Amino acid sequence: MKILTNAEFLNKFDDMFDDEENIERIREDAKNGNPNDDWTNKMFKFIQQYENERTNNLVRIALKEFLIKD
Repeated sequence: MKILTNAEFLNKFDDMFDDEENIERIREDAKNGNPNDDWTNKMFKFIQQYENERTNNLVRIALKEFLIKD
């Protein structure tokens, strides 16, 4: 099994998460949230949800890579 460098690992992660489906799904969630939210709040919700999901996925992938190495 090939051990990934940090750069390769992050590139792999970016390729896995930053696809159009994830971004579109998060955009729809933010858009269809509270109907009383203005554009700024919806944008904040989008950014917050995107960053949270991206971080969660990065941790998940890092754990998988760590467990596979052992």
